[in-house]
Amino acid sequence: RGAASTLSSPASSPSSLPNGENALGQPDLDVGAESVTEEIGNEEFGNEAASASALPTDAAPTELSPAAEALLDQLIHWAPQLLEGEALVNFCVDGLLVPLLAAGKVRHAWGLLPLLSQAVRTLHGSKHAHQVDAVLHPFADYLRQIDGRTEPEQINAMRKPLADFMLNLWKENARQGIWQAVYGIDGSLYMLLTLEGAEAVMAVADAAANDGALWGQN
Repeated sequence: RGAASTLSSPASSPSSLPNGENALGQPDLDVGAESVTEEIGNEEFGNEAASASALPTDAAPTELSPAAEALLDQLIHWAPQLLEGEALVNFCVDGLLVPLLAAGKVRHAWGLLPLLSQAVRTLHGSKHAHQVDAVLHPFADYLRQIDGRTEPEQINAMRKPLADFMLNLWKENARQGIWQAVYGIDGSLYMLLTLEGAEAVMAVADAAANDGALWGQN
C-alpha cells in the first residue's frame, strides 16, 4: 500500500454498537474500546507489534481485522454523540488512539484526527492547551520512534495531516482572540518541535510577541 492510501479515513460508521448498553439503552463506549483493544491483541503478530518498542514490524499487519474495524467505526460514530469536551478527548486518546499506535495501525490512528479536532475545539483556556497536547503528544512520540526506520515519503504523508491539524486549529483559536491562540500554540509545541524543530518554535513565539495583538481581529 502507498503512503497516501495508508492514511485514508475509515469507512462511514454504523448506527449501533453490539458490545453492551447502559441503562438508557445507549452503547457502552468503554466496552467497545476494550473490544477493539482485545481484537488488536488477538490478531497474529498483534502482541509483538504492541510490545515495548510500540513500532510496527514487517510482519505486523497494518490493517485491523474486519471485526475490529467494524467496532472502531461504530465507536467513532457514537463517541461525539455521547461524550463531549475533555471526556471525549480522553476516551479517544486513551481508548482508541494509544492502542492503535501501539499496534502500528497508522491509517486508523490518523483517521481519528477529524474527531479529535472537533473535540479539542470545544475547550478553552488551560484545558484547551492540556487537551491539545494530550491529542498531539502520542502522534509526535510515534513519529520520533519511527524516524530513520520508515521511508521518507511515508513519514511526509504522516506529517502533513498533523501540520494541517495544527494550522486549522490555530486559525480557529485566533478567531477567538489572542489568549485562546496562545493556549492552542502552547498545547502544540511538542508536535511543532517534532515536525519543524526549535527554529519553528522560536518563529511562532516571535509572531505572537510582534503580531499577537492583531489575532482575532480579521
